[in-house]
Amino acid sequence: MFLWAMRKHMNEVLWNGARMPPHEIVLRTGGWMHEFHKWHKPQTRRTAKEFKKWRKPGVRWIKCNFNGAWSKGSSRGGYGVMLRDHTCVFLGTMAGSIEGYASALYSELIAARHAVRLVKRLYPPDVKVKLEGDSSVVMAAMKGKGDDDSIWGSIINDLRFFLKELPYMECGHVQREGNSIAHRLARMDLSCFQEVVWFEKPPDLIQDLLFEEDM
Repeated sequence: MFLWAMRKHMNEVLWNGARMPPHEIVLRTGGWMHEFHKWHKPQTRRTAKEFKKWRKPGVRWIKCNFNGAWSKGSSRGGYGVMLRDHTCVFLGTMAGSIEGYASALYSELIAARHAVRLVKRLYPPDVKVKLEGDSSVVMAAMKGKGDDDSIWGSIINDLRFFLKELPYMECGHVQREGNSIAHRLARMDLSCFQEVVWFEKPPDLIQDLLFEEDM
């Protein structure tokens, strides 16, 4: 994949004169790999449990769903974060755009960081939160130990540090069906250029999904 990315870049330089910094080539290659594996997994038979939609957290727990989206055509990303309690009551949500060296994996990592920061901003350190995202790569990276020295290391290390400050935060992977609101918010901000936060009333964009998941 990396050799293909280098060849693609050389063609772009030759025909369009568009040069790209080396770290952006690596970043985009990782994003393409992440996107390829995400949509080309071996076809396995899912259990009924895997098809379940969003599930309420335990009593006195808060569930925080996040998702990152990326448009290859515009090289822009977006993120969405959703907060609800154990009675399915809306607590808050946020969405924003991701500029710069965006890729599918980078967008997911940025979304995770915004989600954890929002929790830290709103609640005390002893809050009980279930953090869910549909990128197994991101969830595994967050649970890792020590310092990460990869191209995304600064973001991953931030996430690991934040988790240490939130001892009752649990991280879990969820299928896309259980992360639909965060996904819709992230897709919305592919065409939006500012961060938007809702606390008192959820945006109209997600009202139908809130109704469905509360049934």
